[in-house]
Amino acid sequence: MDSSTLYIRSYFFTLLLGLVTALAGCAPVEPVSPPTLDQARTGNVGAKPAEDARVRTGEIEAEVVEVNRTRREIYVVAADGRRETLPYDFDRTRVVYRGREYTIDNLESADRIAYRSSIPPNKYIDIIRVEEPVQTRSGSRFSQALPPRRTEIIDGTVERIDQKLGVFDIQPHDGPQLRFTPVQCP
Repeated sequence: MDSSTLYIRSYFFTLLLGLVTALAGCAPVEPVSPPTLDQARTGNVGAKPAEDARVRTGEIEAEVVEVNRTRREIYVVAADGRRETLPYDFDRTRVVYRGREYTIDNLESADRIAYRSSIPPNKYIDIIRVEEPVQTRSGSRFSQALPPRRTEIIDGTVERIDQKLGVFDIQPHDGPQLRFTPVQCP
């Protein structure tokens, strides 16, 4: 056997081995679809999915405090600590998580969301993007610095309203008179 035949055989064998190795890696692979919001809520996502947490140009990142279905408003705490009220339309506002659309009913308190920074006056927010459902993380990134919300019921009579100062006084049935400054919900 001369050296050229030996060279051709070794070259052919190397080429064949490379081809077999390459074809072995071409087994059909099923595409991995991102978890749905329901899967994330129930914890059926296996490993923690990569976050879709990039805030896009013109968006505000926030955390849902409450969804008030009666008033059709979503109360949020923005990343900078501001509290905002987002009006929504049940039929037109879209909630999007990982490319899938959901209804407002799928939003929960402490979900991390992003929305466009400009909402026309007397209009509703059109798209809310869920960046991270509350179930996929522990602890709030935005509302930790805020004091816990307290709800107190005071039974009494409004004694005085001062529109110039924006305050009112209430005389409770039991105790001293109290002065209040109305605040916008949340």
